[in-house]
Amino acid sequence: MAAGDQYQEEWRRIEEIAERISSLQSRQDRLEWQSLEIRARIDSLPYETDEEGNDINEDIRNSCYSLLDSVESEISEVYRMRESAGSEAYGLAEAYGEQAGQYTQRAAHTANAGSQFRALEGFRFGASTARAGADLAGQRAAHYEDHAAMLNDLSNAAQAAAGGIFSGSSSRGIRDRGTFGGAGRGPYLSGTVETGEDSVSRHRESSEEAESGFSGYSQIAHASLSGFENSAVRAGEGRMDIFAGRADAMLAAAWGVREDDIREYRQENDLAWVRDQGMVRLVPGSVVREHGGERLYEKKYTAQKEHRELVPLSERVNTVIDDIKMGSGKNITSEYAKNLYEGIYDFSGESYGRIRKAYHNPDASQEDREKIAYIDDYIHNAPKWSGEIYRGINVSRQVADKILSGGTVDMRGPSSWSSELDVAKRFALYGTEDVQMIFVLPENKSGVSITHLAAYNGMESEVLAPSEIQYNIERFEHVKNDREDCIYVYVRE
Repeated sequence: MAAGDQYQEEWRRIEEIAERISSLQSRQDRLEWQSLEIRARIDSLPYETDEEGNDINEDIRNSCYSLLDSVESEISEVYRMRESAGSEAYGLAEAYGEQAGQYTQRAAHTANAGSQFRALEGFRFGASTARAGADLAGQRAAHYEDHAAMLNDLSNAAQAAAGGIFSGSSSRGIRDRGTFGGAGRGPYLSGTVETGEDSVSRHRESSEEAESGFSGYSQIAHASLSGFENSAVRAGEGRMDIFAGRADAMLAAAWGVREDDIREYRQENDLAWVRDQGMVRLVPGSVVREHGGERLYEKKYTAQKEHRELVPLSERVNTVIDDIKMGSGKNITSEYAKNLYEGIYDFSGESYGRIRKAYHNPDASQEDREKIAYIDDYIHNAPKWSGEIYRGINVSRQVADKILSGGTVDMRGPSSWSSELDVAKRFALYGTEDVQMIFVLPENKSGVSITHLAAYNGMESEVLAPSEIQYNIERFEHVKNDREDCIYVYVRE
């Protein structure tokens, strides 16, 4: 991939949003002019009666009013779409700005590590490693600075796109990140930990990671890391079940530092633990998938209590792979992960209505049916959201009575919920029907957070539930006061 090419999809996305907003603005201008013309036409119609006293212009006037209602309704929809696209652009601008800040911090940290390496070049042992580490730290600091600059350009462009303006993508390049000791290799971690005992055997070997500077380790001249042999075996599994947090703790014990120092050091320098041939090793996050070892995650979990930030477009397929691995332990291909991501993204965006209808429409396209299958597959295997969630709908009195008179309710396909009650209230208000209804699920078991993958950048704190879930109605209450008129339906899975 050429320098900077990884951001081309982001530039194309911003351009598409700008074009969409510009087109919607032009469409809204035309509709508003049409509305003015219709109003003028209505005002120009005189009230004239025939011999029987009937208004001779009544039919024309009613026809104009009907047309005006249609135009005004379309104006409202176009305005909603324009506001949604603008929010998407501002959300991107904020996300790019945050990522730029992270890269700036990483560049500063790496430059500081380079200074530490330079100070160690005079040591008798590890001098060559220190020189190479300092050189590589300089390359990587420049690499991170380039990323920060590009992301700031993207943030500015996204803000302009919210106004329907796209001035062209940046031609800025990204300098190479640099390698040490051969492509695809990270620091070699030697030594063993005899689990169950406090003994640690350390064998010093040179590190191949330039970004090794952190305050908790004073003997960086030797640049040695410790690895651990999985000598304890759990019955029936054939190997010890170890996660990244445990590896951090073991390395901290070997170095005589705090576990938090190791974790911070690893996260700031984008290092990942992998299990390879009986050893646990740290490798750069950029090559972890090519390394061949099995990645160790922070923990194998099936529940989430906090939403994650939107990940960059270029990382979302890999993020889906990680989600499935963490939630179910399954390994999936990049191609399949791409199908899962596209299903989630389309459903959370402007294709929501079409895909929802495909669930109960026998004439739906095969593509939309497959998207539902991909969506459900992701939900079934990704980590589940832990906590209360809400779903707001706007329905007719007839539909509301039918829901409340039954013991269960089926959302008829994948359904969007939110961990924020205010979001559900907004959706309950949106529509022309008489009844605002909010489903309250105190204990979610099946839904998953998709804020890190969704089209609207986490603004809806969205939790996605799978198809074919039957929710049992526990109770409902009608809340009517000066602030709201809403029916709350409490359900359980």
